[in-house]
Amino acid sequence: MKFGGSLLASEEGVCRVADLLEDRPTGSQVVGVVSALRGVTDSILDLAMASPFRGGGETDSIIDSLRSLHEEAVYGTSLGRMGRSKLLTGINGILGQTRRALEGARAQGPVSPKTLDLVASMGERIAALIVAAEMDARGFEAPCLTGGEAGIITNDAYGNALPDLRATKKAAWEALTPRLDRGEIPIVTGFVGRSKLGETTTLGRGGSDYTATILANSLLAREALFWTDSDGIRTGDPGIVEGSQTVRNLSFNEASELAFFGAKRLHPRTIEPAKAGLIPIRIKNGFHPDSEGTLISAENNTDGAVKAVAAKSHMTPLAARASSLGYKETLGVETDSDAVLIGAVGDGIGTREEVAAAVFGALAGRGILAEPFPRSSRSSISFVVKRNSADQAVKAVHDLIVLPGLTEATTQRVPR
Repeated sequence: MKFGGSLLASEEGVCRVADLLEDRPTGSQVVGVVSALRGVTDSILDLAMASPFRGGGETDSIIDSLRSLHEEAVYGTSLGRMGRSKLLTGINGILGQTRRALEGARAQGPVSPKTLDLVASMGERIAALIVAAEMDARGFEAPCLTGGEAGIITNDAYGNALPDLRATKKAAWEALTPRLDRGEIPIVTGFVGRSKLGETTTLGRGGSDYTATILANSLLAREALFWTDSDGIRTGDPGIVEGSQTVRNLSFNEASELAFFGAKRLHPRTIEPAKAGLIPIRIKNGFHPDSEGTLISAENNTDGAVKAVAAKSHMTPLAARASSLGYKETLGVETDSDAVLIGAVGDGIGTREEVAAAVFGALAGRGILAEPFPRSSRSSISFVVKRNSADQAVKAVHDLIVLPGLTEATTQRVPR
């Protein structure tokens, strides 16, 4: 089970997470993977990157605010006075280590990537400590482990490290299966691994989800269950599309395509270990655990139908590939930042001319100029539009393909 930072940071969030762990099916073994509380990692990274230019007083202020945030989470647990005191001592130790690392960076100049990963891991380390303490208070053996201690071994590309999946599979099995066989519930930091030299590394954005599927693959898990603050993957961004829906089922290919196009709740690398091990990913709402959510699996149940639309607003990584398209001239834009890549996603649609005709016809009907993006995929149709046309383009595709009923068999309507 993986728990998102917004869930942990909510009122009584730690107890809610512990309830979900405790309510697992009878006889099942579970590993809990936790993100930092919402906003913590961004705060510490912003401070670390700017530390040479800031005084110690500002560092103290931010560290103190992070302490207060985590103290609030601690006082929302069921721990008694002695348990809280012990937990707060552990939290203060991690915050002190973070402060010393930042002070060192301020004295020496820009923080090194190695030190940046060390301080970036702080939020997950504290979150795991709090959840483990709550589970211990409920009578469970719940060891708190960093991702590295749980067996995630990476290269030394600090900030965006890649796991050595073969070495990780062996190390994670050896680190976790004896604990699981003893009935323990290991609580593991998401986002964090260790290099082969034992240094702390981080897996980049979306790293906690990636941690969960890496461990699921390594442990031959029946399922990777992600608890978030939403009902699953949506047919479109609810901030753009009124009445977007929750997609009940996605194939691994569809999920990978949506992740590529920037869909929320998905990171491209997250899907890879699950797909390799044929391990389903289920995304559910921790505030409404009875909701069905979204199931991502090897099953392809709606070949030829569009299930969702997503937009990638940062074209720069695609510039080298896109430069040959001439889309800047076609659309009349000057830079990659003026363009948005949009993808309609559904298994089989990349080979269906009638679906492509419907998509581009809907865009033309709204007067939206679009340049096809030649991406070889059975599961998507993609195009580039001007940034100021992007929202209307997303609505056009969503209204045409999702709302008339082509996906009614696999979606459930939810309020905006």
